[in-house]
Amino acid sequence: MQKLKKYFKLLLVLSMFLSLPLFAKKALMPIIMDDIVVMVSYTIPKPSKPVPFPYKGRVKKTGQIKSYDYYGNVVTDGSFKDDGYYQKGITPKYSRVNDIVTDHITGLQWQDNTDILNYDYIHWSDAKSYCNNLSLGGGGWRLPTVIELQSILLGFDIDTTVFVNVKEYDNYWSSTEVKGASNHMWVVAAHGGTYLLKKGHVRGVRCVR
Repeated sequence: MQKLKKYFKLLLVLSMFLSLPLFAKKALMPIIMDDIVVMVSYTIPKPSKPVPFPYKGRVKKTGQIKSYDYYGNVVTDGSFKDDGYYQKGITPKYSRVNDIVTDHITGLQWQDNTDILNYDYIHWSDAKSYCNNLSLGGGGWRLPTVIELQSILLGFDIDTTVFVNVKEYDNYWSSTEVKGASNHMWVVAAHGGTYLLKKGHVRGVRCVR
């Protein structure tokens, strides 16, 4: 009876390890049951792959050409190494046709018609529906992610050399939920950074496809 229990335990352990994914790396682990030591071959599951950056590693230049200290003073001796010092990345490249801006670095197309100026601030759910139903240029639009919205900023501001329909104090809803706070979404300001906001508030919308 004792031997049967030992064998049953061994089979149970083996079945657990055999159920692990076969693509992972193999390893050996000693299993001690009473006076029996068994070396069990098992697999080490690989960690989940990170979500790929949507632009395949192509990071655009921020447009910052000067360096600043903690107090906002311009630094020219290289003691503060920020974007203005390194100026790394790919030079942004856009084209604009029929109220649609194409970003040739990210491959995204952006709505830039007068709706941006005339459309009232709306709730997040309405912003999502608006983009899904936008027929500009044949449709296919959606609410952009926070990273996508940030990609059209030149420094902290939206690139107004390309986007012509921009309100002075515009703020755009993103489709990105705040982690741990499902009722909050990320908002990107056309002139002033990124912040979180409850869905019950109203903000502007600029669609992407």
